[in-house]
Amino acid sequence: MRVLYILLFLLSAIINPTYAQNTTPAVNLDELVEELKIDHKIHYFLDNHDTDFNKLKSTPEDYFIKSDKDLNFGFLEKTLWLKIPIEHDVEHNKNWYFEIANPNIDYLKVYLTEEGQKNYISWELGDIFPFNTRVINHRNFVVPFELKKDTQYNVYLKVYSSNGIHLPMKIYSSDAFLEYSLFSEMLYGIYFGIILIMVLYNLMIFFSLKDINYLLYVLPIVSNVIYFSSYSGHNYQYLHQWSPGLQKFVGPIAISLWIVTSSIFTLSFLKVRNYSKYVYGALIGMITLGGLLFLFSFLGNYQTVMELSNKATSINALVLISSGIYIYRKGNKFARYFILAWAFFTLGILTHTLTTEGITPSNIITRNALAFGTIMEIMLLSLALSDKYKFIQEDTERIQDSLIQQQERDRKTLERRVKERTRQLDKVSQETDRYTRKIEDAYGEIQSMNASLEKQNEEIENQKKELSKKNEKITASINYAQRIQKAILPSTQAIQHSFPESFILFKPKDIVSGDFYWHYDTPTHAFIAAIDCTGHGVPGAFMSMIGERLLKQIVIADKTTDPGIILDHLNYYIRVELHKQVEGKGALKDGMDLCMCVYDKKDSLLTFAGAKNPLYYIEKDNFGHIKGDKFSIGSADTDNFEYTTHEVKITSPTDFYIATDGYQDQFGGPINRKIGGKKFRDLLEMIHKLPMQKQSMALEQFLERWMTGEGKTELQIDDILIIGFHLKP
Repeated sequence: MRVLYILLFLLSAIINPTYAQNTTPAVNLDELVEELKIDHKIHYFLDNHDTDFNKLKSTPEDYFIKSDKDLNFGFLEKTLWLKIPIEHDVEHNKNWYFEIANPNIDYLKVYLTEEGQKNYISWELGDIFPFNTRVINHRNFVVPFELKKDTQYNVYLKVYSSNGIHLPMKIYSSDAFLEYSLFSEMLYGIYFGIILIMVLYNLMIFFSLKDINYLLYVLPIVSNVIYFSSYSGHNYQYLHQWSPGLQKFVGPIAISLWIVTSSIFTLSFLKVRNYSKYVYGALIGMITLGGLLFLFSFLGNYQTVMELSNKATSINALVLISSGIYIYRKGNKFARYFILAWAFFTLGILTHTLTTEGITPSNIITRNALAFGTIMEIMLLSLALSDKYKFIQEDTERIQDSLIQQQERDRKTLERRVKERTRQLDKVSQETDRYTRKIEDAYGEIQSMNASLEKQNEEIENQKKELSKKNEKITASINYAQRIQKAILPSTQAIQHSFPESFILFKPKDIVSGDFYWHYDTPTHAFIAAIDCTGHGVPGAFMSMIGERLLKQIVIADKTTDPGIILDHLNYYIRVELHKQVEGKGALKDGMDLCMCVYDKKDSLLTFAGAKNPLYYIEKDNFGHIKGDKFSIGSADTDNFEYTTHEVKITSPTDFYIATDGYQDQFGGPINRKIGGKKFRDLLEMIHKLPMQKQSMALEQFLERWMTGEGKTELQIDDILIIGFHLKP
C-alpha cells in the first residue's frame, strides 16, 4: 500500500502541480508522511555569487520570488538561492533525509535553521568534491535532518553549476528513504542489465557470424551507457570517487563517441554509399562533428561544451532517422526497424535535451525519457539486424544451389589428390617409426629421473607437515594470550556506566595488541585512558599487561586522582621495573604514550595529562586541542621532569576524543600517504554532531575506504585505538 500511495502521489504531482500562494506554506512533516515532494513550496532568487547567508536570513520574504513552476532553470551563470519552510509535527523522534535528485550539480550548500535561533547547521555538497566527503554515501545529494517536534525550520540552498540546473527535491523518513533507494537501484540494475545482455548477445553473434555490423552496433550502445551512468551519478559513485574533475569530461566525451559510432554504424548497416551520396556526405559530416566535439571536450568551457553536445545529439538523431527513411524509400527493405528505433530514441533525446535546457519541466517522465528511448532503440535495432540477416540468408540459399554443383566437381579432383597424398604419407610413416623408437629410449631415462624426484618431494612434504604443527602450537599460544589480554580490558558496560554517550574503536594489528584502554570509576571520579605501548603484537601485549597492573596500583591502591601525578608515578615505576634491571647497551628502551582523563562528577571538571598524545574536544562547534608533554612514559627523567595537568571546565555539552597514533599513521588514499593529524581532526569536526556509535562507524568506514582506495589494498601498519565520550554540565 505504501508503494501505491507513493505512485499516486507522484502521478498527481505531475498532472496537477500545486503552485505557491501569496504566503509560503510550510512543508508539514506529520505521522503519515513517509516521503514528500516540495517543489511548489519554495521561494528563490538569483545573485552574482556575493550574498552572505547571515544577511540572507534576516532578508524580508518578498525579496524572494515565489516558485510557480517546476524547479528547472536550465543553464545559469548566476548563483541560485532557495528557501523552504518546514514544520515538524511528529509526536516522537524521527530521522528525516533531504534529497536533491540531480547528481550533476557543481556546488550546493544546504543550511538548516530553527525559527528564532541564530545558530544553524550547513552541509557543502557537489560533484567538485571527492565522493567520500559526502555525509550520506549516495549517488544523489542527501543530508540527514534531526528535527524537534512542533518546531518551524527553514532550509536554504545555495546552488551554482555549469550544467543544467533542475532540482527535484524530496524529504523522506528513514524507512521511506531506504525503500526508495533499494527500489531505485533495482530499476537501474534492470536497465543496465538489459543493456549488458544486449551487448553480450550481439558480441556473441559477431564472434559467431563475423558480421562487423554487430560490433559497430555495440559501440554506440556502450557510449550511450557511459553517458547515462554519468548523468545518473553511478560513474562517480563507483568508478572515480577520488577524481571529481573527471566528471566534467565523461559526459561530453561519451556524447561525441556516440555521435561518431552511431553514424559509422548507419553507414555500414544501411550500405549508404550504394544508395545516396548526399546521405553519405551528411553522415560523414556528423562523424566529423563528433570528432571536433571530442577535441572541444578537453579544450572548451564545460557549460558551452554541454550546450553544444545537447544540440549536436539532437541534430545527429534527426540525421539518422532521416537517413533511414530515405534509404528505405530507395529500396533497402531492412531499414524499417532502423527507422522505428531511431524514432523512439529521437523522442527520448529531444525530451532529455529540452529538459536540460530548462525548456520543459523536470519530472519522472522527462528525466527518464532518455533511458526509455535507449531501451527501445536497442531492442528495435537488434530486430533490424535480425531482419537484415533474414534477407541475407535468402540470398545465400539461392547461391547454395550453384555451389553444390561446383562442390561435386571439386570432390572428384580431391579424391585424385588424396590418393597421391596417401602414397607420400606411407613414406613419412616409416620415418616416424624410427623416431618413435628413439623417443621410447628417452622415456625410460625420464621415468628413472621421475622416481628420484618423487623421493625428494616426499621428504619436502614431511618437513612441511612438521613446520605446520609447530606453527599451530605457536598460534594457539598467541590466541590464548589474546583471551588473557581481553580479560583485563574494561567492559563496554562499565565504561558506558561512567560515560553513557561514548564509543571505543579498537583494531589490533595482530592477534594481541600493544594498544589498550583503561577505566576505573568511583562515586566522585571517573578515569579513562588510551595507552600505546612500545611495539605491537606479543611484545606490545606484555607491556600492556605491565601498564594495566601499574595503573591499578597508582589509581586504585594509592587513590591518586590527579592525572599528571598518575603519569609521574607510572613513569617512575616503568623506569624502576624495566630500565634499571639491565645496565649498559642491553638496557631496555620500552615505554608507552598515553592520554589520561579524570572526570570530577561533582564539579563538572575534566582534568587531562598526556605523554606525547593530545586531547581533542569540541564545545559549541569550537574545536579545542591540548597537547601532551613531549616525553613518553619511561623516557622522562623522574628527578627533573613532572607531567602537566590540564583542566577543562564543562559549562555546556562537550565531545572529547583521545587516541593512539595508529589511525593517523595509516597509509592509503589516492597517493598512498598517511591520514595525518590534520585530516583526523577534520574528520572529528565533521562527524561530532552524530551519535557516538555512528561516529565510530563513520571513522571505521573512512579507514576502510582509505586503505582500499584506487583499486589497491594497504595493510594495517599499527594497532588502532580511538575513544570518544560526551559530557554535559
